[in-house]
Formats: sequence, C-alpha cells, structure tokens
Amino acid sequence: MTFSRDTARIAFSAVLAVVGAAAVVGGLGYGLTNDDGTVHTGFLPAVAGGAVLALALVDVAQSVRSARRAMPPGEPTSAGAGDAGSGAEDVDVLGRTASRRNRMLIVVLGIVLGAVLLVPLIGFLLSMGALMLAITLGVERMRVRSSILVVVIAIAVVWLVFGQLLGVPLPTGLLGLI
Repeated sequence: MTFSRDTARIAFSAVLAVVGAAAVVGGLGYGLTNDDGTVHTGFLPAVAGGAVLALALVDVAQSVRSARRAMPPGEPTSAGAGDAGSGAEDVDVLGRTASRRNRMLIVVLGIVLGAVLLVPLIGFLLSMGALMLAITLGVERMRVRSSILVVVIAIAVVWLVFGQLLGVPLPTGLLGLI
C-alpha cells in the first residue's frame, strides 16, 4: 500500500496533534501551579503539548488545502497521486540533496555529542552556545555576525527564562563560568 506525500504528511501531523493533546491532558493532571503560585511539574508538558497540538492542527489544515489545490478538477483521488516518483532527485527548497541532508544530520549528531560532553567542563550555557555556533557556521553556513547574534540571543533567553524566571539551576561546569 502506498500513500501520497500529502496523505502521509496529514497523517503524521494528525498523530502529532494527538500526542500534543495527550501532553496537555497529562500536564493538567499534574497541575500547572503550586499552592504558592510557582510553576508546577505539569506546566511545561501542558504548554509544550499545546504548542505541538496547535502547530500540528495548522499543518493539517494547510496540507489539506494544499492537496485540494494541487489536484486538478475531475481528477480521481488515487493513493499514488502526488508521489515523488518522477525520477527527479529529491532536492529540498535550499537545493540540498537527500545525501547532503543525511551527512548534515550525522555532523549535527556529532556536534550534539560533543556539546553534551562539554557540559561538565564548561557548563550548559557555554556548551549550548558552542553547539549553536558550530551548527550555524559549520553546517548551515550562516554569516559569522548572524551566527554570533543568534547564539548570544539564544543564550540570553535560556538564561533569562530558566535561570532567572523559573529558577532552574543551570550547570556551570568545572570552570564555574556561566
């Protein structure tokens, strides 16, 4: 049995919507806040699940609309419609082939492993910054100035939200920097 790309995308997004709804229900079951008004264990799953649910539903709606527009009037809805079997190589919107994307994935996984190994030494924030800088410069080939700006903003947001707003202690590593 084969499915068109649109059908597979709609089904996948629908499954994500169900997973998001389950996370919302689970988070609400734990409770969103403590008696003193601080964030409780169910807050993050409920918010993240709500975001996944909303984005998945938007993707389902857009995919359905796109699939209907792509189908000429009077054309039967066969299971093979829209398949990428035309012989053209699978190239994404940025011009990367499937093999290039696979190599990029392997490089990113190696960078993530390196960043995880660096956390005990230099701390979470610096390790996350190094990870993001390596990916933006080495994998995505962004400009240096743009990469540094993205990294600085991301580190500041993570520090502000988790370190200050939520009071989550972030690992500082052996060097005890930030």
